[in-house]
Amino acid sequence: MAEIPERYAPDPLAPLEIRGERQVFREHGGADFTVTAIDTSVRKTGKSLTLHVASVKDAQPGAVCIAVRPAAPGNTNVGNANDVDAFAGIDSCQILLARHWRASTGKWEWEFPRGMGEPGENAEQTAAREFREETGIAVDASCVRTLQTMHADTGVLRDNIAVTYFPVSTDTETAGETDGELSNFVWIGIKQMRHLIADGQLVDGITLASFMVFIAHLSARAEESKAR
Repeated sequence: MAEIPERYAPDPLAPLEIRGERQVFREHGGADFTVTAIDTSVRKTGKSLTLHVASVKDAQPGAVCIAVRPAAPGNTNVGNANDVDAFAGIDSCQILLARHWRASTGKWEWEFPRGMGEPGENAEQTAAREFREETGIAVDASCVRTLQTMHADTGVLRDNIAVTYFPVSTDTETAGETDGELSNFVWIGIKQMRHLIADGQLVDGITLASFMVFIAHLSARAEESKAR
């Protein structure tokens, strides 16, 4: 297991002391968008400082869906989500990107499907449900694997996002009935994904970060396999 060099630890005492927090805005219905004020004081000076963080659905954990299928045409035997080694080669798999219209940018964006969890769901169940709702493709939650969790922006967002991965057969080309959130989706290779990023065509931060997590896991597994 990789570790941070010891010279970077331990962390010093936090520069701010939290005094309390209070809700200053809440959208009722929809995503229940909430803004929370966190009252702090600067340890060195004692000066009061208020910070604000945003959350949706009371910071219920969400999931990003990285659907993977073998690149070889006609190969429908994709195994299960723990078989990361089956996709270790850069040319051996394709991943799904969905087309969403985002009000924040006023544009259509290519992204990994994702969504917030519902009460009582674990990350794998959330991923399977959201993926089916957005693409029309049914996925068994037992085949979903969580690679790790992350925070979209630790400075202003209070969230917990699971980066999930699961296999889909190669004969899946078109979406079934969906919730209307996306216009279409495409399957692309890992090399093509890298070129899209280098060309600035993918701008969604969660998608970019999740892709990095996915590639890091593929690379780590490949290195472990060579070391055996």
